[in-house]
Amino acid sequence: MKKSVLSAIIVALLVVAGVVIYAVTKKDDSTSKSQTTVQTPTTTDTTKPTTTNNAVNTARTGTKIAIKGFAFSPSSITVKKGDTVTWTNDDSASHTVTTKGTNPQSFDSGTLANGKSFSHTFTAVGTYTYICSFHSSMIGIVTVTE
Repeated sequence: MKKSVLSAIIVALLVVAGVVIYAVTKKDDSTSKSQTTVQTPTTTDTTKPTTTNNAVNTARTGTKIAIKGFAFSPSSITVKKGDTVTWTNDDSASHTVTTKGTNPQSFDSGTLANGKSFSHTFTAVGTYTYICSFHSSMIGIVTVTE
């Protein structure tokens, strides 16, 4: 009789241990899955431009370009006709956003001190080359499509 009671206790302990191991393993699996889901985006938000110079970005209305490190960032973007682009001066020096050469339309921000912004709505399809009139090595391009 003692053997059967001892056997029943051992079986019960094994069952409990198995349930605990299964529960812990299942919890780790669900945690890994949720972490993977969080870390793997399913869509790309193209409204935020990459802050790398010389990057080409596809933009939407409300696109922002930073002026920092004596450069436009990003330096080249593509927007749709009717979209608005806003440049913000994050440098300590003053800058401008001024079209250069032949463009479908001209624009000029005037002098932008630190923290100041300039916006332009593109109403004509084409390629717009712009510079800072104070620092001609600062060049940017906006390509406007239908």
